[in-house]
Amino acid sequence: KGRQAFVKFECYSCHQIIGENFPAPGGEAVGPELRQMGPMHPPEYFVESIMNPSAVIGEDRYRGADGRSKMPSFNDIMTVEELIDLATFLKSLGGAHIPSPGGQEH
Repeated sequence: KGRQAFVKFECYSCHQIIGENFPAPGGEAVGPELRQMGPMHPPEYFVESIMNPSAVIGEDRYRGADGRSKMPSFNDIMTVEELIDLATFLKSLGGAHIPSPGGQEH
């Protein structure tokens, strides 16, 4: 269901997922590649990033002229179920755990 939400909201128009067969992103509003994001963040991170894209902006290239995220808000059109499904899909990406600097997996 999360993959369906990714397609429904055309997340692929700004985000690439290496190894997936989605249309290529384009334009100026290209966000980060998402393949390795799953092991790096808890599900709550994805929920917050979708609900409030300006909460955490990793690089200046993802900011608009107003300093806020270029990512649009989906709060008025995405259901809670779609949000949970999409966050679960994003969390599932990547597979392997990435060791933290202390040598512990997260």
